[in-house]
Amino acid sequence: MQAIAEMAKRAKKQQALLFLLAALFTAAQVWFSLRIPDYMQTITRLVKTPGSDMNQIYACGGMMLLCAGAGVGSAIAANWYSMHVAASFSRDLRTDIYNKVESFSMKEMDSFSTASLITRSTNDVTQIQNFMCRGILHALKVPFIAV
Repeated sequence: MQAIAEMAKRAKKQQALLFLLAALFTAAQVWFSLRIPDYMQTITRLVKTPGSDMNQIYACGGMMLLCAGAGVGSAIAANWYSMHVAASFSRDLRTDIYNKVESFSMKEMDSFSTASLITRSTNDVTQIQNFMCRGILHALKVPFIAV
């Protein structure tokens, strides 16, 4: 949890805005996904009720398809924004790592292996980026579904 708090402190205003947009689109995705069973219930009730108008069934089916399409669009937008937050954050983190390594004295440089520095600036940052990209979406989706 402390690592997430540290990442939040490092976030810039643009990253916070993109995070907010990812959260809004995730909420929209969840809302559209949860509306589909309501339309399915209405369609089932109309089909079981004798004398129901087919136009009502088609209208509910159309609304269900619109919700599914809007949910897919919202999911794509949420993924896009979360990927941009993660990529922007990892770019800044790599820059900070590079600047830190550049500031090392020769004695400090001798204490680190080249392989270790390369791993930290590539693999470790990529792991953080992947965590952020997936973590943003999953951490936001579950509370929205619960509510």
